[in-house]
Amino acid sequence: MVVPIGNSTNREPNPEIGSTRYNFALGYLENYTASGWVTAAGSSQGISSQDMDELMNEYILIFG
Repeated sequence: MVVPIGNSTNREPNPEIGSTRYNFALGYLENYTASGWVTAAGSSQGISSQDMDELMNEYILIFG
């Protein structure tokens, strides 16, 4: 699984609701909702690069 990455200026122009990407400029995983791009962690906090690495390692173990 490859999670798209980029900064805020190179987001997909017409994403589907539920699209996920890592915004390296902001330093967190974000999802596209009907309200636009929001942090995947909710309003309380962002996901750090270390957290993202750990999540990716778990996905690799689960999905191969």
